[in-house]
This record gives sequence, structure tokens and C-alpha cells, in this order.
Amino acid sequence: MATAMTINPKWPTVLLISTAVVFGMGGCSLNTLMVNQMAPILSAALPSLEVEEDFEVARDAIPAQLKLLEGFLESSPNNRRLLELLARGWGNYAFGFIEDAIEEVKESDPARAEVLTARGQRLYLRGMNYGLRLLALTDDRFPAVMNQSPKKLEKALQDTNARDLIPALFWTGFGLAGAVNLGRDQPELIVRLPQVELIFKRIQELDESFFYAGSHLALGSFYASRIQLFGGDLEKGRDHFERAIHLTDGTFLMHKVLYAFYYAHHTQNRELFEKLLNEVVTTPATILPEQHLANVIAKRRAQRYLAWADDLF
Repeated sequence: MATAMTINPKWPTVLLISTAVVFGMGGCSLNTLMVNQMAPILSAALPSLEVEEDFEVARDAIPAQLKLLEGFLESSPNNRRLLELLARGWGNYAFGFIEDAIEEVKESDPARAEVLTARGQRLYLRGMNYGLRLLALTDDRFPAVMNQSPKKLEKALQDTNARDLIPALFWTGFGLAGAVNLGRDQPELIVRLPQVELIFKRIQELDESFFYAGSHLALGSFYASRIQLFGGDLEKGRDHFERAIHLTDGTFLMHKVLYAFYYAHHTQNRELFEKLLNEVVTTPATILPEQHLANVIAKRRAQRYLAWADDLF
């Protein structure tokens, strides 16, 4: 059934401001002032795409929006809202769309999958670096502490008690975790596994419900996707997935998808695998309206993994 087209009244204003910045209106200080004043409206641009129901529309639109925000950031490099949006946006784009593309071609076109994997890593790290820039505005130990010992990072994280730093920590960790996950054969990324665990454990301590229990989803994937030598623990992974599902009443569907893909697959529990994924397939994406797109992506992956079941078990 066709739906009526709506026009977001904010976009003419956003486009006007972007044009002013591009053409150098009034000098740097004026541009900075204008961007800072517009930050609340800019903050609504990317999240508005999270309610998009069409996978292809979102896939094609998001990079342009992120580049627009990067242009604004040039005029206001310490704008916290822009840094958070870019850390979140690039990480989510890599996870939702680049990883999807990798899965689609990894068997039929390994060379293309390799190119996409390298791109995904770059975008995840791009998001991570925006998160680190945001953290550095409050704690000057970042980003240098990321290249020091895990003990020093743990100390910096334990000193972080302000709840308003949780988004910066989360999206930094999200970008790092994604890059490591795509670079399991790269020693320079594998050595950062302890950092992933430390960051998400600290977020869990500060606010386990943040971004739909995202720290539990990250830790569940972390523990269930790797061997014990590299920090894996299947039962810990299961507990984190179960907690994430409980905290969100099962409405954030990616929890069940990754629970199936990592835990059920690695324990060779096909019954649980199919149960979880079939629940995702039969649940409407609108069960969590503000994350409609995330649920569309989850349902897409659930269908793909079900089709792979005979090869996985």
C-alpha cells in the first residue's frame, strides 16, 4: 500500500546552512557559531534515518549525511554533538551495510569480499577515532592511552564516572570492536581485544541499559565468538545475550540474531539457532519504532542465516 510522502521542514534550513559553510560565508568564527547553534537540528538528521523502513534508501542516504556532518565539523571541530553523531553513524553504517554486503558476496566473489572487509575496517576505525576525539575533550589521556598498556586504559576508564561520557565510550568501543571483528587475521588489531572487553565492561557498570543494552550485546558477541585463548567464554556470552534480551523485552531484534549466530552456532545447538532466528523473522520490525531500520537489518540477517543452517550445522 502506498504511503504519503512527507517533507521534513528542517531540511531547507540544514541545506541553507550547509551552503553558507561551503561558500565561506562570513569567516570561520561565524561558521563555528552557526554550526553550534544548529547542532540540535543537525542531531536529528541521522537518527531520523533510524526509523527508515527501506534498507536500500537508508544504505544510499547515510553516507551523504555523514559527509555533510563532517563538513560542519570542519567549522566546529570540538562540537560534541557532531563528534558523537559521526562516531555513531560510521560505526552503524559499517555494521548494518558493509558487513551485509560482505556476507552477500563472500562465497561468490571472495576478492570483492576482501575489498569490502578492508573498507569496513576503515569506516569502523573512522567512527572510533571520532569517539576518541570526543573523549579527549574531557580526558586528555585519550587517545594516547589506547596505545599504552591495558592497565593504564583500565585506570582511565575507572576514572570515568560521568554518565554523559557513556556515548563517547560506547561508540569508541563499537568502532574498535567492529574493526577487530573484521580483522581477526591481523595481529595489530587482535592485540586490541582486551581494550574491547575493558570498554564495554565499564559501560555495563555505568549503565547496562544504554543503547538497548548495547554493552551486553557487545560482550555477548565478544565472549561467544572467539576461542578461550583469546578471551572467549561461551557461557558468559550466553548470559550477556539473555540479559540484553531481557532488558529490551526482546524488541531490539539484533540481540537474538547475534545470539543465534555466535552462541547457538558455536555450541552447535541448531534448535536454539532456528528458534531465535524464526522469532526475529516473524516479529514486525515496527516492534521498536525508533529502531525500525536496525530491526529491518536484523530480519534481513536472520533470513540469511536460516538459509545457511545446513552449512553451519
